[in-house]
Amino acid sequence: MDRWCGVVSLDCSFKIYGNKFVVLKIVSLRKDYFIIGKIGYIARSEVANIYRLFELFKNFILGLSLFGGNLTFIVSREEGVYNTLLVLHASSIAERKLKNWVREVLAYINSFSNLANLKWQYVDYERARDILGFLLRRFVGLVAIREFEIRNYRYQIAERAGRSWEFDSILGGAISTGGDVCGIYLPAFKDGTFLIVGANLDPIKLSIKRRNEAFFKIDAHRERSMDGWAELERHRFKVMIVTGIMTAQAPNKTYSLTLNIRNIYQNALQLPKLILSKSLTERKSREKIIRDTILGLLMNMPYGITIDSKLDSFLCFLLPIMVSILFVRKRSFFDPHLDIYEHATKGEIQIGWQLYSGERLAPFHIGIKDLRRHVLILGKTGTGKSRLARIIAEEIVRKKISKIWIFDFHKEYLDLTRKYDFEVYEPGTTRRALQVNIFDSQYEEKESYASFLTAILLETIKMRGEEATAQMERAISYATWATVHSHNPSPTTFLSKLYEWCKEAEETLPSALYTFHAVANRLKPLFSGVSKYIFWVRRSNIDISDLVNKNVIFDLSYLFKRNLKNEIFLLVNILLRYTVMALFKQEYLLLENKPPRLVLLVEEGRYLVPWRKISSSIDTTAVEDFATLARKYGLGLIIIAQSPHLISQDIISNSGTLFLMNTDIPEREYPILENEELRKYIQMMPPRHAIVKLSSAPSLIHIEVKQHHIEPYVPPAPTPQQEYLPQTQIIPLDFEDWIREIISLNSK
Repeated sequence: MDRWCGVVSLDCSFKIYGNKFVVLKIVSLRKDYFIIGKIGYIARSEVANIYRLFELFKNFILGLSLFGGNLTFIVSREEGVYNTLLVLHASSIAERKLKNWVREVLAYINSFSNLANLKWQYVDYERARDILGFLLRRFVGLVAIREFEIRNYRYQIAERAGRSWEFDSILGGAISTGGDVCGIYLPAFKDGTFLIVGANLDPIKLSIKRRNEAFFKIDAHRERSMDGWAELERHRFKVMIVTGIMTAQAPNKTYSLTLNIRNIYQNALQLPKLILSKSLTERKSREKIIRDTILGLLMNMPYGITIDSKLDSFLCFLLPIMVSILFVRKRSFFDPHLDIYEHATKGEIQIGWQLYSGERLAPFHIGIKDLRRHVLILGKTGTGKSRLARIIAEEIVRKKISKIWIFDFHKEYLDLTRKYDFEVYEPGTTRRALQVNIFDSQYEEKESYASFLTAILLETIKMRGEEATAQMERAISYATWATVHSHNPSPTTFLSKLYEWCKEAEETLPSALYTFHAVANRLKPLFSGVSKYIFWVRRSNIDISDLVNKNVIFDLSYLFKRNLKNEIFLLVNILLRYTVMALFKQEYLLLENKPPRLVLLVEEGRYLVPWRKISSSIDTTAVEDFATLARKYGLGLIIIAQSPHLISQDIISNSGTLFLMNTDIPEREYPILENEELRKYIQMMPPRHAIVKLSSAPSLIHIEVKQHHIEPYVPPAPTPQQEYLPQTQIIPLDFEDWIREIISLNSK
């Protein structure tokens, strides 16, 4: 960020550097500068890597000490999530000196991060405010007050192995077996609890200076005793260990609070005591209760622990504690190490966070191009796919990116009607009726619509598990074509044309009348029972050209609860066909950077786009045509399904934004993921996690979907006008009565 941003209630300001670090400036009689970074991930696996890590952090601390100041690690738990902060602090009356300190330290940290594979969480203005808000919270805590002396400690130096810093097998075993190196077990960390470990870098800087001077004097006076010069290396180093718990006001029972956190700092001291047991002498052991803010603590730095030792021995005391803080979070399964992408941190819709080895490092957004390229969400029940779709849908409406149609199977989106302007239809009911005359071609050329409708009716019959002979297909094809081209296209006209064809064919095909009854029986469920309120109508009660300019929810729960999946399939395909053709007719192509004119969210994609082998382009459903052709006309599609086995390969191949949540990935049918480890991980991935494939800027990203509160929907009490809408479009005679009337009229 280019400017200093003020922080409420303090004479201070902050800047953000490289979207990784917050630099906080506090002005009083002196000037205090803080460099704050939120650690996301640091690589570790085998013991050899841990040794290397200790070597790196030894050099890291020695390098930082050349700049002076204070080094602090803070690990805290908030809402079940562990966060680790690195804080560097320096103070002076000369601001120019502090600015140079900031520049040099940031350059050094960036260089070290690349070497140690240390990843920092993404920081923007909002996250910076959250970090500073955490530092300004009040707490009650304990400061450990100890005095240690370390003498005659000899650690192993394995020059033959190319290492200058190696620990014995006890330390190696402790590190390699669990990750919680110094016994900081996760159950000990309750929400609102934290551990702070800090060290004053100035004594380290002075010790290095003395050591260098001593070596020069040894070279000049070799007759002097080496032990005498070694004694000059001893120094009194300062360490701060504080544990605390956040509290809004002064607690009445301080003892009970401190009892819960005392074991945290005691555990933090166990590993160095174990390593240095033969050489460590503890002279003083007590603690002090404090009440403050973390920022106030960092400004005053109450160093309660002093260590009288040589520099190497001191580092052997400090490093296990600091490194253990980095590993306080254990992960029990493989986490993919996918890259963090800068382009995915920006976009109109924030989905959640990009993860690296399971840790949040940067925000994750999708943009207009991703919506234009269609979104496919795959995941088992309970993995969070509906919540993900809900986040996308609500952001589209809230930011007025596009109009949206939502095909809702479980009343999961109806609460949006309380906050936004939605038109709601509930097919199968009389309160918010949706009536569609499927034989009306609307804006499409009649010939092509007749071919489409014939294919959809035959598909509906096959989905019901019933057979359609070649003679039945021919009868349906003729009746559909004749009805669509007639002056009165309707279900009754269709049945009349069907009987007409069968009657004429009876002369050469004796079984033609049987064909009429067979087709009528197979189509009867679409035009009787609950379905008659949708399809057994003279004309539709909606105008598609008007509806595409509105936000609409099609509440399909009434049909879904009655397992009328074939009726849902027919209804949605007809609506999508109408929509596509209405927009195609306008012949208005949108530029690539323009948002979609309409987005369709289709829940339960398995009912709408069933997998089947497509022999030709004529066989494709409206949804498949939509995914293939509609992008350039400004339509976007969001389809949700439990598995790629259940939907068309054409849909998968035409979805430019793919969210893979916990699901079974086919290895042979579709080349969704070629990485075998990722396929295995996806099958055990926790809820709200996803692997995302983007084609707008080709990338594969591991994400966590953010929490999203949804208020339960309470339907309003129906008014008499709503409950008893006049059903003037419904055909008065029932399906069976009309069949009898056709036969009766033709028999006279």
